[in-house]
Parts: sequence; structure tokens; C-alpha cells
Amino acid sequence: MPWSVNALAIEAGKYLMGLKEPLFDLDRLLDETNRFREELNKITGITAFPTDTHFFLCQTGCGTASELKRYLIEKHGLLIRDASNFYGLDNNCFRVATQLKEENDRLINAIKYWKRQYI
Repeated sequence: MPWSVNALAIEAGKYLMGLKEPLFDLDRLLDETNRFREELNKITGITAFPTDTHFFLCQTGCGTASELKRYLIEKHGLLIRDASNFYGLDNNCFRVATQLKEENDRLINAIKYWKRQYI
């Protein structure tokens, strides 16, 4: 089932679609998304699934998404979306959204540190 969108989001979408010049470079954002996803996939035990958007689903092979979320908030001030309550997913699933390269690299490194406690 698709996610619903509220009235405010619909109006924002209409406004953005009416702009003559885009507010951001979509191709650059999606290129960074691919790089970000590939880097996460290089971390043993992390699977970052393909996407056509700037956000994507990941799964951890050890620990849970809620443990990772707690660690990232407490130790690094970073936030991921625990997706364990999404229909059909388990407690190892989380979602991330592409940010600036430096911010994405910060998250990648923080996840690498977290993974070290399970090695």
C-alpha cells in the first residue's frame, strides 16, 4: 500500500512543480544517493537496497535497527528511521535519506564504528 500524503504536502508539491527553476540538482542528488548506498553496502553485514529516490531501505545482519538508531543518536547525534514497524519488514530494517556528501560519510563512519562491537 502506498504511503498517504497530507494536504500540506500536496500543496507543497503543487508549488514545487510550478517553479520554473528547480530548487536542487536532482541528477546530482541521485548520483550521491548511489554513491552513499554503494558505500553502505561495503560494510560487512549491512545491505542497502536499490532505489529510484533519495531515500532507501537498509538491513543490518547483526543487532537491531532500534539498537543502531539509539547508538547513532546517543554517540553521533544522527537519526535513521527504524523501519521495523513497516508491514512485512523485521527488526533489522532501517531507512536513510541522502544528505550532503559530508553528512552521508559521517553516517557511514558511525555505522562502521557500531558494527565493530559485533565483530
